[in-house]
Amino acid sequence: MQISEETIAMCRLVSFVEREGKYAQSVKFAPEGYAEDVLKRFREEISPDAVLVFGDKVMDEHFDYVQCSIDGTWVFGVGSPFMVVAARTDGSIDLDEGTAEGIFNFVSD
Repeated sequence: MQISEETIAMCRLVSFVEREGKYAQSVKFAPEGYAEDVLKRFREEISPDAVLVFGDKVMDEHFDYVQCSIDGTWVFGVGSPFMVVAARTDGSIDLDEGTAEGIFNFVSD
């Protein structure tokens, strides 16, 4: 079975977001400094060039980023082709259509 780099990147990104969701719901969670901590982990595991963005500004696909929206949703964007995964404070995760389809196809094979 051959797995494309794109599929591996998708899985790594979703796995990262799932771990972050669990981390944010843990008793050890410290909101002070969380943004810098999540960016540091994102850079170490996913993209060393990622930037941190605050607010609801619409991001483009020219750079990897970690975004904290005003409503507390964390958005992680990375790759080529570009993938976006969002995690809400209730623990739910939203995938863009291409990422969800790619993971579904990978799991279905």
